[in-house]
Amino acid sequence: MFPWFYNSSNYHFPFSGAVKQHISPETDWFFGSITPNAGNAEIEKEIFYETASYGKQIGIITDVLLALLNEAGSSVLKDNPAVKQLKEISQKVEVIKSENQNTMQNEAKRSLDKLRKHYPESLKELLKDYDD
Repeated sequence: MFPWFYNSSNYHFPFSGAVKQHISPETDWFFGSITPNAGNAEIEKEIFYETASYGKQIGIITDVLLALLNEAGSSVLKDNPAVKQLKEISQKVEVIKSENQNTMQNEAKRSLDKLRKHYPESLKELLKDYDD
């Protein structure tokens, strides 16, 4: 007869069988991967969200270390490849931050220009919140 319907009891058309799917995002994957002997994941998570992200912490340490190296003036430390690499990384981070700031500023300006064009009174009200 029709070979594609042979043993049709095992064939499921789309949405005819079990289509249960878990779609909620898992956002705690990073902290769930901290092994128990590496620290307390709950404390790490609280510090990360409530105090300073790892990037912020590393940035502060980098700034302090580079400031100390500049003050020390030792050519031995300044010629160290690791110190040069740290300085390069620090400079790249600053470039990325600057580019991000410029992008955000340009996006904000475009939005404010659009608001001025279509709803000038709303723009005046909004800008009152930022008047210092």
